[in-house]
Amino acid sequence: MRFRALPPGYSLAQMRFNIYPIMGRIRRLCRWRMLIAAFFPLLPITAVVGCTGQATKVESYESLPGPAQNRVKAVVDSYISCSVNVALKLDKGRRNVGRLAWTASESCPNEKRDIVRTMVKQGASHDAAFAHASNSQVRATAMAITAIQNRRAR
Repeated sequence: MRFRALPPGYSLAQMRFNIYPIMGRIRRLCRWRMLIAAFFPLLPITAVVGCTGQATKVESYESLPGPAQNRVKAVVDSYISCSVNVALKLDKGRRNVGRLAWTASESCPNEKRDIVRTMVKQGASHDAAFAHASNSQVRATAMAITAIQNRRAR
């Protein structure tokens, strides 16, 4: 049987119950506390100064700058064309035009997500992006209704 040398100040009972390794962990924890206490005054300064660099979010499509509006408009146009194409594929001449057009606009979820994603990248808030995507869905439905009616009139 091999005996370990005890650190100074520890008894055999402490070694038996494995208490002395805990003391090293406690000392390491105290070192972390000192480091936290040293950097604690920086937290309020970081909170005040660091957050001021965020750009303010735009609350509507019209508030976006011109190039950003052009990018969003291109994505909206692709959503409308997807919706019209799906509506023309689904149309058999028997179904209600409005319901068919709305179903077609719901059939292009990736393009609708692209509208939201593009607006947020251009600096709009999430609420403004979702509102514009919903308005674009209504416009896509109207365009699909017009396309279906023109096709049925031929």
